[in-house]
Amino acid sequence: MFLDAAFSAFDCFDCEGGESNDPALGQRIHRVENQVGQCLAQLSGIAHDINNALSPIVAYSDMLMATTPDLPETSRRFLGIIRQSGEDIARIVARLREFYRSRSETEPPLVEVDIKQVLDEVITLTRPRWRDLAQRSGTSIKVVSEVQPNLPCLLSDTTELREALTNLIFNAVDALPHGGVITLAALAVDAAKSAEGGATERCVRLEVRDNGHGMEEKTRHRCLEPFFSTKAQLGGTGLGLAMVYGMMQRHEGTIEIDSAPGQGTCVRMTFPPGKTPSEAVPALAVEALKPRSLSLLCIDDEPKVRQLMEDCLSQLGHEVTVANGGKQGVELFRSAQPTERHYEAVITDLGMPDFDGNKVAEAIKAISPTTPIIMMTGWGALMKAAGEKAPGIDALVSKPPRIAELNKLLLQLTLPAGTEVSLPKTCPGLGPTLSTASPREVRGG
Repeated sequence: MFLDAAFSAFDCFDCEGGESNDPALGQRIHRVENQVGQCLAQLSGIAHDINNALSPIVAYSDMLMATTPDLPETSRRFLGIIRQSGEDIARIVARLREFYRSRSETEPPLVEVDIKQVLDEVITLTRPRWRDLAQRSGTSIKVVSEVQPNLPCLLSDTTELREALTNLIFNAVDALPHGGVITLAALAVDAAKSAEGGATERCVRLEVRDNGHGMEEKTRHRCLEPFFSTKAQLGGTGLGLAMVYGMMQRHEGTIEIDSAPGQGTCVRMTFPPGKTPSEAVPALAVEALKPRSLSLLCIDDEPKVRQLMEDCLSQLGHEVTVANGGKQGVELFRSAQPTERHYEAVITDLGMPDFDGNKVAEAIKAISPTTPIIMMTGWGALMKAAGEKAPGIDALVSKPPRIAELNKLLLQLTLPAGTEVSLPKTCPGLGPTLSTASPREVRGG
């Protein structure tokens, strides 16, 4: 596979940590950089397809839960798991090219996590892998959790944490071909003292242990490198542990791996001390935006995405017209503009053949500079960080979109000029505070 060709750049550096002056190694580094760039370009196309497939799963799950009050509790729980899994996959895709990225100031701050709840969710989400598939092959795997009482505060991104634990459970399952036990443990440990000294603080350590076949020292030494995999022939990409490592870097924590052949594996993730609950920043109340019926134009080349936007936004009372591409969308907008049925906002996909979202925005702003334009893309958060937002885009929404949050954004963008709406800095799914005076970003998953 293409990913396998992008061997780790760690191999291009000497054991002392410095870069080699060997011209041959310099050429190898350049070759690796080119290969990784090509891989990321390929991943971008894959991400587009994955997010298009995920969008109906997340959006329709949302709508069913919101519009079916008599839904049986079991069905509601199943839909919640489906929606959460879809959102987690979208976040995984969004982080494929940010293994070692620091947290951006535009991202929502870390929040206090209910550790036991997260562990229980991870066990439930991974049950088909460690129980159902294992039983089909005649093996028995047991997953247990051990949560120490009165743990210190753990500040984290819940989705990132759940994703990391899921990856570690899957790795542990692969290490138990004949069955065994996987343990998820949460305990309090002393934090490392700072240079200034002071009182010793307590912090949270999460462990994922298995009693499987373990790793050789060479494998243990390299297992955190991106694209390094001992399971390439079985479809492994070597991304799982690298993403766990990236998550711990963004949390400014540490990760340790103890393993030996026949002795199993223990992955320890130690998080920095967090604020106590009394110090946590209180959530701000959101001023409700009054429901309004808007005339919307939605442009996307993917039929499933067009259908879900029409279905979901119509359910919320909007009048929705869909276009199957950029050129058709611009023509529909131009023909409707002089009439009373002009469009009050436009939602467009970024990646479309021949006439992409950037060209759509440019053409529509030339016709009506004040019409809000929302762009949907799987790389929304990364585009803003890289300064890639095109002129004329009023907001970026990551795919798959959360329809309720997209609706809030539509209502705000179409408010009369000068209207102030009180939104919190960290509204779930909305990202940073939105202002009516400048471009903004909304993270939809």
